[in-house]
Amino acid sequence: MKKGNVMKKLIVGMLSAFMALSTAMTPVSASNDVEKKVTSLMSTMTLEQKVGQMLQPDTRSITPEQVKEYFIGSILSGGGGRSLNWKYCKGLGR
Repeated sequence: MKKGNVMKKLIVGMLSAFMALSTAMTPVSASNDVEKKVTSLMSTMTLEQKVGQMLQPDTRSITPEQVKEYFIGSILSGGGGRSLNWKYCKGLGR
């Protein structure tokens, strides 16, 4: 058997397997408890809160007051970034 034919058969076989598997997969149902909880929580949030949760400023660029004001979900602390004032790393809970 020639190399070209083997490669064609391999590609066709892989594509066929991919298509068979992808049609057999079913999407996650919205009846999932976690999905319902997330949807419920997201529906109560303002646009500002949603954006704030997606932001991730560095410890050097934000204060605890700004964390609360802008609804920040998390703060980066690593990769050489040290807080200019270590007191900012304390008491960030809401």
